[in-house]
Order: sequence, then structure tokens, then C-alpha cells
Amino acid sequence: MLPSFETQRLIVRPRGIGDLNACLAMDRDPAVLRYIDVPWRSVAEHRQFVVNRITRAYPAGLGYWSVALKLVPAAFVMLKSYALEREEYLATSFRPSAERESRNP
Repeated sequence: MLPSFETQRLIVRPRGIGDLNACLAMDRDPAVLRYIDVPWRSVAEHRQFVVNRITRAYPAGLGYWSVALKLVPAAFVMLKSYALEREEYLATSFRPSAERESRNP
């Protein structure tokens, strides 16, 4: 099981299936995905992609995390993942929420 971390302002925790709807909502925001070429082409593909990311087994030390403000833990600030892609390299992704971006131009 992956650890959770806390700072004075942030909570970094492993993503769980309970985060699915929030992940899908964030990914539907055009401002969040403006520069990202997503691998899904339909709502069903998108949902399956996120479910797979949340439920798959990752090698030791790698995983899929949510970063939230401690004052509003249900609201994502960003998504962060470390995943071994194609068994060749480590892929790191970072997607700040559009709301977070609008507060930090």
C-alpha cells in the first residue's frame, strides 16, 4: 500500500475508486486538458482509462496520487502519477485543476 503525506497546506494520498467522479469531472474541463492529448475518445473509454489507472497494480514505490488542499480535502489541486509505461520508462504526469490555475496566473 502506498503512503499518504501531509504538509501544512497539502494532503498527498493514493488515488482510490472513490475519487473516480472527481477525476472524470476534472478531465472534462477543457482548460485542464488544453495541452494534453488524451488517449480516450468517448465517455466510456475515459471512464475505463481512469478506473484502470486507479485499480492497476504498480511496481513498488510507483502509483497514482491525488493532491488536495488540507482545508478542502475533497477538492483536487492536481493529479500526479508515477507509472512504469511499457516496462521501458517512468512516466510522470501532473495536471493542476483549472480552478487552481485561475488563482495562479
